[in-house]
Amino acid sequence: MPRLRAASAVLAVLATLTAAAPARAEDHMTIGGPVVSLVSQDEYFARYSVVTDVRTEFDHTRSQWALPYTCDNSTQGLTGYADSATKTKYFINQQTIILVPLGSLCSVTATWLVGGGGCSLCDGSATSSPTTFAVPPGQPRRRYDPAEKAAAARLRDSARRLSAKYYADCQTGGILCGFSAIYNGIAWYQDRIVNDPPDRRYRQRVRLSRPAPRRFTPAQAGSAAAALNALAAAGSDVLAAGRATDVAVDRAQGAADAKKPKDDKRQMVDARAFAKRLAGALDRFTSRSTAAAAALATAHPPAFAAALDAPGWTAARSQLLSTGVAPALSAELRRLGLPPDLVTQTRGAMASVATVADGDAGALLADPELLTAQRKAAQMLRGWAKKR
Repeated sequence: MPRLRAASAVLAVLATLTAAAPARAEDHMTIGGPVVSLVSQDEYFARYSVVTDVRTEFDHTRSQWALPYTCDNSTQGLTGYADSATKTKYFINQQTIILVPLGSLCSVTATWLVGGGGCSLCDGSATSSPTTFAVPPGQPRRRYDPAEKAAAARLRDSARRLSAKYYADCQTGGILCGFSAIYNGIAWYQDRIVNDPPDRRYRQRVRLSRPAPRRFTPAQAGSAAAALNALAAAGSDVLAAGRATDVAVDRAQGAADAKKPKDDKRQMVDARAFAKRLAGALDRFTSRSTAAAAALATAHPPAFAAALDAPGWTAARSQLLSTGVAPALSAELRRLGLPPDLVTQTRGAMASVATVADGDAGALLADPELLTAQRKAAQMLRGWAKKR
């Protein structure tokens, strides 16, 4: 893992990287990012994932990166290595987390040094343009206790990984992109439990709005079409109840901040009802995931047979960093009625997934880690609704 260094040490590394570069090194190096995404926050600080990569014209085996970041005139940084056992034109930093104060305005840049390919004139360094981001303000609401937030975080991370597994199909406009969007939405609403800002529109009641599920035809999925359609319908139920729960709780906290106890109480009554509905939807989604995986194992439709492995995700992630979210995924997220903030933050959220396990598309639906996280999240929501 990268080590946190004092600002002076990181600046010294940057000076070394720059001094080691031949003239016009940038001509044969292209830096992606840095892309930042919020991971979690507590009462005082926020944790952000920072992802950067570099493409070179020539083959290399060694690389070093530096990520200096400034928040309200205070500079710190991280450095690390991303060497390769074989010659390659592509390097990416390992998962990197920075800790920044709530309410601050921050910027981060990436500098890369590459070499070791047997061509000393091909070695070089380059620095990206800065990425600027505003950290959420302090005083997050406390509508969930640490154990409840931990359950939500487990489901968020599991769903985000599965969304990444299906993302390659979004780049080609395939039918599996719909599942990438569903799991992105699940991850988003669970993340809102972990990092839950207030909503000042506390006088507006929340209405349940269910997005139309995507339909699979026998031509696409064979005999598994019915099971997949049932799963997609349950996914729409999860997204609808997840949004309603999230917005009602946010508005309850907005009412509390404004010292409006009647609005706070009314929103929490709605939130408890939506949370129970979300728990039931997660249970249905879990059972139908298992049924769909079993149906696909029998039907063997070609669209679900492709192996989704770690190298495939590395290539997809590189394209995600370089060119942004595939249009097919952005369109599906909007079709499902997911918040605009999710659409704009999907790039950083998905890029925070460092690697994925191997597995075909059908079997992934019954991923044990994800199913366990869904069951525990449903259990958490039922308990939360009872005690609030």
